[in-house]
Amino acid sequence: MVELAEEKGWTYDETSDGHPRLSPPAGLADPYKDGRPAAPVIFGKTPSDRRGDKNAASHLRRLGVEIPHKGHTQGKENR
Repeated sequence: MVELAEEKGWTYDETSDGHPRLSPPAGLADPYKDGRPAAPVIFGKTPSDRRGDKNAASHLRRLGVEIPHKGHTQGKENR
């Protein structure tokens, strides 16, 4: 997920308390927030939140990062 985001110009770093963070490229607008600048996507650093990674992936997809859905790599006609 990080590599796909970096290919689109996102940068990876960590917050002051160690959470992984992907920051959007300059000028990227969030179409779901009336065109305001996109906010960084912050991940949990432990697996205790079972939806955390899925929510982060969905957020990145909405902002144009092409992250494949788990288990849906082939079209229906190719299964």
